[in-house]
Amino acid sequence: MMRMATAYLKLYKWTIFAALLLFAKVGWAAHASDLRIQPLTVRLQAASEALCPGETVPQIIPSEATWWQIDIDADHDVRLLGLGVPDIEFASLYTISSGDTRCLYRLVPGSRYADRPWPSRMVQLPIPASTERTRYVLVWHAHANTPLALTLQTPLAAEQALSVDNLRIGLVTGCLLALFLLACMHYAIEQQPAYLYYAVTVACASVFLLQIGGFLFVWCWPDWGKFNQAVPVWLQVAIHCSHAAFTVHLFDLRRRAPWLWQAYLFVMLMTPSAALVFQLTGSLLLVYPMLAFYVPLPILAGAVAMRQRLPSARTYLAGALCMLVCVNGLFALSVMGILRDWPTFVFPQIGYLLEALCFAAAVGMRMFTLQRSHARQLEARLHEAEQLAQLEADKLELQQKHVHQQMEMAAAGHDLTQPIAAIRLAIPALRAQAGLTSVGSHIEQALNHTESLLRELMGQARSGHCATRLDLNEVLIGVYQRHRMAAEAKGLRLRYVDTSLDVVASDTVLLRLLDNLVGNAIRYTHSGGIVLGARRRGADIVLQVWDSGPGLPEVDRERLMRPFQQGGRFAQERQGYGLGLYIVRTLCEQSGYGFAIASRPGKGTVMSITVPGT
Repeated sequence: MMRMATAYLKLYKWTIFAALLLFAKVGWAAHASDLRIQPLTVRLQAASEALCPGETVPQIIPSEATWWQIDIDADHDVRLLGLGVPDIEFASLYTISSGDTRCLYRLVPGSRYADRPWPSRMVQLPIPASTERTRYVLVWHAHANTPLALTLQTPLAAEQALSVDNLRIGLVTGCLLALFLLACMHYAIEQQPAYLYYAVTVACASVFLLQIGGFLFVWCWPDWGKFNQAVPVWLQVAIHCSHAAFTVHLFDLRRRAPWLWQAYLFVMLMTPSAALVFQLTGSLLLVYPMLAFYVPLPILAGAVAMRQRLPSARTYLAGALCMLVCVNGLFALSVMGILRDWPTFVFPQIGYLLEALCFAAAVGMRMFTLQRSHARQLEARLHEAEQLAQLEADKLELQQKHVHQQMEMAAAGHDLTQPIAAIRLAIPALRAQAGLTSVGSHIEQALNHTESLLRELMGQARSGHCATRLDLNEVLIGVYQRHRMAAEAKGLRLRYVDTSLDVVASDTVLLRLLDNLVGNAIRYTHSGGIVLGARRRGADIVLQVWDSGPGLPEVDRERLMRPFQQGGRFAQERQGYGLGLYIVRTLCEQSGYGFAIASRPGKGTVMSITVPGT
């Protein structure tokens, strides 16, 4: 088990290393470019009045738009100017030649996917072939002033770069999908809300990565441009709120740290408000304070959990730090334009992947811990069962020794009465010859007392025998009265068949056997009832318990009479430990009784105990 855990941790470390290496190699390589870009501080009036193809009225250029002058060398082939973003609020590309300004392409808020000049999930503008160096002017405005990462590539090179990016996004979303299924499975098994909230977090993160990768605009809503621009914001709201709920339930912060629970409630209430203000006004005045307020909360929650030595505290803190640094830190700073020339949309992929791997590590370690604990419990239960069987065997052996000793005492008492009787016959003769009336009376009194003691000893020996004659009707009535309430609670009918038979047996052993069989029948019977009865078979007495339960397949019967063996088909079987039939078989073997099972799947089961005749 320890070797498995060590191998799992090694695989986990190498997976993180490989993921970081892949992102470092691919993420930054895609942003290399030899474009010569010069910001313009003065608007070009000619560009503001130029019409793009298909326009009849000049479009109003947003006042917050950025103007770039781009010089591109001559090339005989068409090239693609990649903006490095999946969507953009406003973009116009102008060409300036001999004092003439001409608009080539324009994208405005609400533009459809079909309005893009080049069909691609990332915004790309075709640059016509030219025999001389050409000057272009790019006017653009992105969400929250997200900086552009321009690239100039041939269509084939751009397609290859997108293919590599598709591979990376597919790797991350595949891992997140596996974590989503894992979280759903654990929620279905353990019914803990924390797993459900984490499944929602992973699902929203997967959708968010596909959205900022431009896939959903192509696949799901190509005609809803404005909706596509609003989706990332609300996905981030869902991710932060579901992760907050996951943290609160994982560590039970309402009970363990009420002040931290109140802080998370404030975040879950104010985050949608900040997003709504941003959507309506475009202002980030509420977003920045909420971001600063939220960032320390997962760290504080992890610290509180580690101080109280809660399970999964270390892996939670590691995953939370990865997500905070990459998503709330580097990605947010890059979107706001503070970090430039960095792979903006790679940061969320790294953060969510590392956080998912930390969660997988936590689940793996939890599974190993539960497996070790379950193995220890099974060993302890098996040891207890063996001790129970040994105690029963020792008890029967002592009872047999006790019976043997009592019978020897009874035989010895019987033998002692013979010489005493002979002495008694000699007393009258002794009294007549010697005339010792007082002495003879004294001897007679002593003999009477001795005989009374011996009779009492023999009676005790006979009454102390463990196998007594029992009235089976009274035995069945006692079993019925003990289990009637349990049967009625499940809606079952428990009854017994009157009998006039009796049997010579140990009442303690017989009652234990019947109680075990009736208890099992009630536990595994869903509808119908249970019947107790006794019948004579030759010289033997057969006690039977009939039920209308699901039955036992023949291939499982011998296995189920071993310790800790259960059928595993019904949820009720998880209530016991699989010892009932094992104890019944052990007691029958030690008492010299026969035990048999007759069953038809779907029809019911008959358990029979055969007591040999005397």
